Order: sequence, then C-alpha cells, then structure tokens
Amino acid sequence: MAARRAALIAFGAIVALGALVMMLRFVGLQAIVPFTLKTMSDVAREAFARVQRFSTDWHANSFTGSTVRKVTRGMWALDLLNDTILMALLPSLTVLVGSMILLGLHWPSLGAVIAVGSAIYVSMTMAFSVGYIAPAARVSNAWDTKVGGTLADALTCNVVVKSFGAEAREDARLAGVVGRWRTRVRRTWLRYNYTNMA
Repeated sequence: MAARRAALIAFGAIVALGALVMMLRFVGLQAIVPFTLKTMSDVAREAFARVQRFSTDWHANSFTGSTVRKVTRGMWALDLLNDTILMALLPSLTVLVGSMILLGLHWPSLGAVIAVGSAIYVSMTMAFSVGYIAPAARVSNAWDTKVGGTLADALTCNVVVKSFGAEAREDARLAGVVGRWRTRVRRTWLRYNYTNMA
C-alpha cells in the first residue's frame, strides 16, 4: 500500500512537471516572439547601416549576394539561438533537474547516477559542438554564402552575362561552387550524425 502511494505521488509529480513545462512553453513563446522579432529587426537595420557605410572600394570588391546572405543568416541565427536556449535547453534542464531531485529524494543513489550521467552528457555535447561540429559548420556556412553570392550576382548582372554570351561560363562557375559547397555541407551533416550517435 505504501509503495503504491509513493508510486502515485511520483507519477503525479511527473505529470505536474509535464503540465508546468507545457504552460511555461506557451508563456515563453508569447514572450519570445516579440523579443526575437525586435532583435532580428535591429540586426537587419544595423547590419544594413554598417554595410551601406563601407567604402566604395569594398563594395566593388565584394559580392552583393554574399553580403545579403550573411546579413540574413545572422538574423535567423539569432532566432535559432533564442529558440535553442529559451525553448529547448531551459525546459529540458528544468525537467532534468526536477526528475533528478524527485528521484534523488526517493532513491539517493539513482539521483546521483542521473546527476553524474547528466554532467557527462552535457560535457560531451558541449565538447562535440564547440570542437567538432562548429569548425565544419563555419566552413560549410562560408560556402553556403558563396553559393548565394554566385547566384545573386549572376542573376543581378544577367543583362551583362547575356550580352557576352556567358551563360555557359556562369553555369560552370556555379557548378564548381555548388560542388565544393556539397562536400563541406556533407561533412558538417555527417559530424552532426556522428555526434548524435556518440
């Protein structure tokens, strides 16, 4: 009878924690959406203002499409960062700590095992993210920017391309950039997969 009561209390606590997480997620999204949109808007305006004020020489030697891609990628990176930290990591951490405390109160050795396992998991995840995935992601993002820049610049200057009958040259140029992009992105995606397996 006491075991059943303890099990029901533990089950009720888990259900209550789940309901709390859902409620906090709803409230969190209501708060995060305007915050994220304001931040993204500010980044777009500030980046545009800064790029506009670069020298004419810089603009002459830079791909417009690449610059645009960097600005928009920066905007969406902030959205992903906010979502990851506030809507994924924070609730997961809350559930993990709550479960660890709940189980630790009833079975201290299990609480300790969960604490140690969690510390190992978080450390491994951080090490893989910073030291293994991030370097590859930086390279693949740079090539993604080059793809966007090559496309945008060829299409923006399409009149000039057509005037010189250079469609085949632009096709070949894009094919080379896309080929290198594919190699870099494949490496990044496989590193994500290896990290998930680990």
